[in-house]
Amino acid sequence: MINRKSIILKLAPVALVFVTVSCCVVEQDETVPFIQERLREYIGTIKVVNTHEHQRTVEQIGEHTFNFFTIVFHSYLPADLNSTGVSVSGGGRANTHKLSLDEQWDMYGHAMDMCRNTSYYNYLARGFQLLYGFDEPYFTRENIKLLSAKIDENYKNHERYYDEACKKAGIEIMFQDRPYSPELDKKHHAQVFNVSWIIMDASRRSWMADGDGKNAYSSVWPVYDNPYEVAKEKGYTIETLDDYISIIEYFFEVAKENNAVCLKHILAYYRTLYFEDVPYERAKALYAKPYGALTKEEEKALEDFMFHWLIKKSIEVNLPFQIHTGY
Repeated sequence: MINRKSIILKLAPVALVFVTVSCCVVEQDETVPFIQERLREYIGTIKVVNTHEHQRTVEQIGEHTFNFFTIVFHSYLPADLNSTGVSVSGGGRANTHKLSLDEQWDMYGHAMDMCRNTSYYNYLARGFQLLYGFDEPYFTRENIKLLSAKIDENYKNHERYYDEACKKAGIEIMFQDRPYSPELDKKHHAQVFNVSWIIMDASRRSWMADGDGKNAYSSVWPVYDNPYEVAKEKGYTIETLDDYISIIEYFFEVAKENNAVCLKHILAYYRTLYFEDVPYERAKALYAKPYGALTKEEEKALEDFMFHWLIKKSIEVNLPFQIHTGY
């Protein structure tokens, strides 16, 4: 029978020697802090290429007073707030600017406190520390009032502040995840050409039929994510699949002007990622059917065709194609 006590007693001196030697090595190596500091200084000189952004203009956010909760609700933190049991829906948070900071804190403050250790909470806090001199570990009812005053002042001259913020953060360029974007700020952004709605709008033309130019993202990027609305704006007529492809060719011209770095789609959130290679003649016949006459299988076939068309186009223009596969 193995005597565990005797084994521990025999190994104890070895462990003691190991710990002692390890401690001595660390204590004697006085260069470690110096090396760490030099590494930090050098890393701080490297410009940041931010490869995933969803920055919005002041106009897209809406013309109202900007405060702490404006920033929170246009970040990823609401995903954490929702997990606490608080409902942070798009419609609800769109009206929070009508409430006072105290009223908003009453609604979301407890949830904020419960999220103090999440990544989304901490990257927001670090951002405020860097850009606003925020020197507290957590957000509170009181300290967000001072932050809100600074935020509102900066957003009164957003263009100037945005430039200053990029310099403070050491950002060289941001890859902006956007569909058709003629107004892209090319000084700070390069486009990640999101073609998700180009694929889906080929078959799900309710937004054209309804005439309101709306789809799942219209509250974020009005008009620009809807090929039919852009076509109407530019004087294009879309009646056939070839007409549809023509407006998409125009989108590619705009993406080129925006220094597009790749194409991207996020359709894993909406449909299967199994895209079959559908012949052009079949897709053309399906597109000719009136909206609402397509079966689910036919909708998928038309979307599958557009995906493969975009793959070929990405090869033609020498752009990689990023496929976002979901969470």
